[in-house]
Amino acid sequence: MNNNFLYFCKAGTNGQIDAAHDVYCVSTSKFRGMTNTGTSRTELTLFFEPIEGPIELAANAYPGDKSDIVVLTVAQDTADDVAKALIAAINAGPHASGGAITIADLANQKFYNSNITDVAITVQVGLAP
Repeated sequence: MNNNFLYFCKAGTNGQIDAAHDVYCVSTSKFRGMTNTGTSRTELTLFFEPIEGPIELAANAYPGDKSDIVVLTVAQDTADDVAKALIAAINAGPHASGGAITIADLANQKFYNSNITDVAITVQVGLAP
């Protein structure tokens, strides 16, 4: 079975990749879920299994405590619509062949849904080899 991949890029309009994790591409099989965050009504947070491997955890923690996080800035009061569009993207028949689905690409101003306007990416640092 092929997995879809979700592509996020927070490089500026100049296209410069100048910080760690400006580009994030992750298999949909690592998707844990999403929720609106805060009270601004303009954010949708997506959670993924960490892609860098095992994470050092506190003694009372478990692996599910740590996630890579992608925060999408969305037009006010559209988080629900964007969430439904992302679910459709993950499950879409034509894309279910292992291709990459661009969700947010700031450099090229391409967004899977017109209500998405920005992206922030937080990748958990894996244990050193």
